[in-house]
Amino acid sequence: KDQGFFNSGEFGLFKMHDVIHDLAVWVAGPTYKRVDPWEGLEFEDDRIRHLWIKGDEGGPPMDLQYSRLIKMTKQLQSLIVLRRGCVGPLKLSLPHFECLRVLSIRGLGLNEMPRIISKFITLRYLDLSGNNFRKLPDSVKQLVNLTCLDLSSCKALKELPSGLSKLRNLLELRL
Repeated sequence: KDQGFFNSGEFGLFKMHDVIHDLAVWVAGPTYKRVDPWEGLEFEDDRIRHLWIKGDEGGPPMDLQYSRLIKMTKQLQSLIVLRRGCVGPLKLSLPHFECLRVLSIRGLGLNEMPRIISKFITLRYLDLSGNNFRKLPDSVKQLVNLTCLDLSSCKALKELPSGLSKLRNLLELRL
């Protein structure tokens, strides 16, 4: 059994020791919010900058559940959405986040990238891995501040948009 601060978990991931997790949450203070499947998005806190949402297959549809995020469009800097047991195509609608720097919507079974993402010009890290895209829209080239684009495990992906070289800040492209 692993006894360190970070223990190996399933799918090649690591699990953070509870003490380290609690310390990180304490340091982040009220700027960090984790929402588990049994919780709703019915919180009112304008200090939240980093939001981690974990859904499950029995939860409400993603496009309805996340429409409540519209109240956070001015301050949210990172949004991580996880959904276990996703069995079919899913539609995800997001509001326009003005300051979003990190967006992870990995493994949601999406057939296409939500169009609004191309308007997130402050985005630096975009994780679309594990989705069912056949191609990315040309509008992805508008993400001029992007430094990392993760498309790993997108098995249906056949082509990338021409002109990705316009993303001058892109340092890492994971396929």
